[in-house]
Amino acid sequence: MPSDHGNGQGKAVAWVLGAGREPGRGLALTLARRGYRVALHDFNPAGLEATAQTLRRADYEVLPLSGELVRKITLQGLFNQIEDTWGRLDVIVYADEANPQADLLRLDEWDWHRALDMNLTVPWLLAQQAGRVMLQGGAVFFVGGDAPLRDAAANPGLPLLAGRGGLLASLATWAEMLRPRRVWVNVLLPTAPRRSPWREMAIFADQAWPDDPPRDLGELLFRALNDARTGQILALASRKE
Repeated sequence: MPSDHGNGQGKAVAWVLGAGREPGRGLALTLARRGYRVALHDFNPAGLEATAQTLRRADYEVLPLSGELVRKITLQGLFNQIEDTWGRLDVIVYADEANPQADLLRLDEWDWHRALDMNLTVPWLLAQQAGRVMLQGGAVFFVGGDAPLRDAAANPGLPLLAGRGGLLASLATWAEMLRPRRVWVNVLLPTAPRRSPWREMAIFADQAWPDDPPRDLGELLFRALNDARTGQILALASRKE
């Protein structure tokens, strides 16, 4: 996907959510280096501003955004800000996960609901809205973190597992529904640990591109874009790991 689709509105636009820390920050910088104008979102104002300043110092076009994501009306307002500023949106990168540190007996109800919203409701809303606004086609990437699946008694990551399971079950359906609109939907993973629920479904980088596997998440993202992949879980790591 080139940085200008030829729709008369200039350079392509990416929106990175979770941009105040890695891996979102690095992906925002990669997209900017590839010629994208980049909108940023993060719940941490300091992290958001740090990423924005990094991009501005390099003379990249950047639009920092703040606001709630789990309510459709407020999320729609953020989409509108991007459209009003740049007139288009081509790539969404969602790199924000919630993983409250509590076991079954100690997990608070608010933390449970909040984590499920962040890990499943927001991805659904983003995919839905992408199908409505990406009239020239585009892509949505959900980026899984490196949070390991630790011993179940110590830190099961219950809401993270539940959210990932729901996303796993929904991904293929979302991809097929958005395919006629030429909007591609994929999951990107830095790793796929042996206990990960993603592992059996993942396509590993050294399998997809055996002659020249991507070296980082940014390169993995652009390989998926260039190949028009959709409905896939792409892991940067090797299956041997």
